[in-house]
Amino acid sequence: MAENKSLLIWHPGTGAVPAVRATVERLKLNDLGLHGEGLGAFSAFGSLIDCFAGEDDVLRDRFRQDFKKYLTDDDHPSRLHPLAAPVKKPFIDFPSYRVPTEWAHNEFMEWCQTHCGKNDFIEPAGRRWNDYLGNLGCHLVDPSEAFSDEILKRNNGVAGCFSEDHIHFYCDNKLNPYRWVGPINDIQHHEQASLCCTIPVDSAVQDFAGQVLRGEAPGRILLEYDLELELEDLRPETGEQSVYDFYGTNQLEQPMGIVSQTHWNAQHLISGGVLRGRTFSYGQKRFVQQWLEKRYIQPNLQVSLMMNFCERPDCYRLAEFMVAEYNQQPIFFFDPNVSPDVDAGRPFNPFRVDGNGVIPTANDAMNSHVVDGGCSGHFAWTRTAVDVFQQKRFALEEPIVLEGGNCWHWDGVGKQKQALSGILDMTAFYRQSLELGYFPGQRGYWGNRWVGFAGDDPAFVNRNEKHGVEWLGLIFENHGPFRLDLRASRLNLVLENG
Repeated sequence: MAENKSLLIWHPGTGAVPAVRATVERLKLNDLGLHGEGLGAFSAFGSLIDCFAGEDDVLRDRFRQDFKKYLTDDDHPSRLHPLAAPVKKPFIDFPSYRVPTEWAHNEFMEWCQTHCGKNDFIEPAGRRWNDYLGNLGCHLVDPSEAFSDEILKRNNGVAGCFSEDHIHFYCDNKLNPYRWVGPINDIQHHEQASLCCTIPVDSAVQDFAGQVLRGEAPGRILLEYDLELELEDLRPETGEQSVYDFYGTNQLEQPMGIVSQTHWNAQHLISGGVLRGRTFSYGQKRFVQQWLEKRYIQPNLQVSLMMNFCERPDCYRLAEFMVAEYNQQPIFFFDPNVSPDVDAGRPFNPFRVDGNGVIPTANDAMNSHVVDGGCSGHFAWTRTAVDVFQQKRFALEEPIVLEGGNCWHWDGVGKQKQALSGILDMTAFYRQSLELGYFPGQRGYWGNRWVGFAGDDPAFVNRNEKHGVEWLGLIFENHGPFRLDLRASRLNLVLENG
């Protein structure tokens, strides 16, 4: 008879409230109009500084000087929320993806009114449903406080809590002034209204769990979950079917805030425009065009389980199993008739020269199902609907989905509730994804060449790359006027011996 043991430092049902670290985001170089490497080459798309300072060089320099204190450091783009209490390890990470214009809102608002002669840096429609104008509250709330109107308004509609027996995320995006800012981190580092938690594997069992994953020890690793999700369409109430309804009669003729500035910059650059002497290469234009059409203009949402197989400064391998979605469309592209400039004599930077594609894996059949992610060499992740892994062409010898494993493809109508549960075999996923060429980071096309630990570029090739079990996570992203209520009564990573 099999004996099951949890690998995590905590999971719902342990009878204890976990230690949780609530974090927020810092600024990135492009937010201040500075030029970095890699995807940081999108400095021309620095819509934050453009919104506050426009083309005024003196004002732009003043903005950089005043807010460079919020730049990301070399270690991690997140920091402890100013209102959150420090916690000691081991803890659950609870990032909100909220940026300084939210958690240091008062400072940016004062700067805007003092130096720009504007009353606000948010579009009028963004304030229509939420008149709170102070610094963002902490998204980690006490379960006894639930999700009151006051708490939600102070958190731009998003909050979460952890109790002995469940994890609870809530998002009323009507209250979020940024509800139409989509995720493309290194361009405009403000993701969709999102919450995420990552639960680390207990260090005492981590080495052995890695041996089991790699087939060096007997047993298997199972991802078990029971979720209850309620979704509600708020578009009839807000009158916003797309981002254009959010702008009203403005229609991007003159950006009025961060949301429309982001859209204007993207549209201008993919149309061949020049911003401060910079233009987009062919690959940049195509990539941003995909993002603009599929993640920004139209509403969409998703809920996913996250399994991290490696997290080091030089290596990140994440697989996301999407359990619910609305209007999630793949953002990848490949243009075979375009000859990319390989630029072989210099360190790899896919967007410094023209590229002709972004492809997440080397498995063509799987690529049509991966809705987000990519492989840029050392860093890779994939997001795929969990029901895809019920197909035998992606699980040839061992089933990956042992129980349940359905993805709720919501129709976006009214208010609906769904129970989502399943058991996934992570050892089967690991072994077969490697065999079939769809493991994140194994081999993907990024800009102008195949990269990854089994790619063609020697800068990234590592045939002996070692994977293990780092953490299990839960995430949602909500773009547009929807309400989301997510409760996890079971979320566990279990070692089965026997």
